[in-house]
Amino acid sequence: MARISATAGVLRDALDKLRSIVDARSHIEVLRCVRIKARGRRHLELSGTDLDMWITVSAEASHEALRRGSGVCVPFAPLLAFVRTVPREKTISIAIGSNDLCFTAGETKVRMPPGPPAADFPAPKEFEAPVLACTWAEPIRGAFRRALPFISREETRYYLNGVALQQVKQEGDHGAWSLIATDGHRLIEVPAGSAISDVRLSGAFPGVILPKVLVEQIVRLWPGDDAIAVRISGLQIELDLGDVRISSRLIDGTFPDWRRVIPDGAECIAALPHSHFLVAGLHLRRIIKAISRDVRRSCCIVVDRATVHLESRPTVTDQVIVPVGLAIEAGEVAAGTHVNVDYLVQLLQAMPAGKVTIASSGNGQPLVFTSDAVPGLRALIMPMRGAWEVGEPVQRLDGPKPTAAARAA
Repeated sequence: MARISATAGVLRDALDKLRSIVDARSHIEVLRCVRIKARGRRHLELSGTDLDMWITVSAEASHEALRRGSGVCVPFAPLLAFVRTVPREKTISIAIGSNDLCFTAGETKVRMPPGPPAADFPAPKEFEAPVLACTWAEPIRGAFRRALPFISREETRYYLNGVALQQVKQEGDHGAWSLIATDGHRLIEVPAGSAISDVRLSGAFPGVILPKVLVEQIVRLWPGDDAIAVRISGLQIELDLGDVRISSRLIDGTFPDWRRVIPDGAECIAALPHSHFLVAGLHLRRIIKAISRDVRRSCCIVVDRATVHLESRPTVTDQVIVPVGLAIEAGEVAAGTHVNVDYLVQLLQAMPAGKVTIASSGNGQPLVFTSDAVPGLRALIMPMRGAWEVGEPVQRLDGPKPTAAARAA
């Protein structure tokens, strides 16, 4: 009989890293399990998969009669529930019999049927020679975090359900790298060249699209301030995050030519502190939500003699004006572009602290946001059709009532 022993804290940390990928409600039994495999005499590997991504966590533990390379599948949900009831410093023992599994902690014992054979646990596709091998430093984690809110949830345009990694222009031997995400209404380009090093290319690299679930795992599992090793080949990617290894499929699609939507000749509308702009946007959104249930809430950024304010008309009789403050810089282009207030707030939340500059090529054109804190960062928000114009008078409820003929018309 094989036996595994580890502290509850070690097992809990390892299982928590697998929690978001193991589906306890899957109709495929092996996908509801975690595979535990021997790795040396004092380490185990715990693996989980959803058939698109594989996560393997290395944990310090002792084992008996578990040969190197062999393993066992253990139902994930019961194991995690048991581990969470045990104090972190206590030792948990898992006895693996031919007919049952036995979890032991002190005098507490839980018996349950074993999972499927370890040989049934699906393995990722064999990795070919990498087209791109490189090292990602910790700042790219922040770049991924900025791009996450801009990822589309639309299933028909599946190629927008992730973050594109592209070599945007050639600079020396390594090139300049950017992360791009868009949902068709908003777009962000985050420079990542300074965070990518030791680049080794073995062929043409047109760019790849990392699925949203992979980006979330990268942000969640990043090992502190350490760098990680990355290998990309075809539609596969492997990441080595210290005690965690991730192997994932990439999105099979072509990312659209996002440069076409960035307006040429955009001129500065205003530049102002990010904190002032964000606070005003959040305040406006709260007011609009209290007044109207319309999900397509629009607002305009208005510059009047270097004073900036946000204006919205939640209903035909309500006008909301929220002051932002004095602009650090003010351009000559009038601001009358309607944008979705929720998209505006989410865009501002993704921008770093510092000075935010807004540019446009005219009314009804996309607004481009840049920041002096991260050179090269660009965020864009598409205009929406508005039912009112800046300066247009608000309808009054005490005005003349319509006649019967007007109502019938």
